[in-house]
Amino acid sequence: MPTLLHIYSSPLYGRSVSRQLTGAFVTQWKSSHPNGTVVDRDLNATPIPPVTAEWVGGAYTPEEARTPQQKELLALSDTLLAELEQADEYVFGACRCIISVCPRF
Repeated sequence: MPTLLHIYSSPLYGRSVSRQLTGAFVTQWKSSHPNGTVVDRDLNATPIPPVTAEWVGGAYTPEEARTPQQKELLALSDTLLAELEQADEYVFGACRCIISVCPRF
């Protein structure tokens, strides 16, 4: 069963062209893959903290040696990486802010 990871980032929600385009793609993908799974990841709704020295320290600590604080710091990034690794296909919706890609993406 194929998995599609749908990543979008526009803060405009219903008025977003990138959300409309990726939404149309997902609808068509679902009709072509009736047994498939779609994982939605809204980067605008998911607060992603900045990388800190503590995060880097946790990332370079072997998993079995991580402290509870390091595990907590890495929980979101572990989830995001697992979504990327488990998906077979991807669709990215990157909003445009003035003349470049939004910083959320």
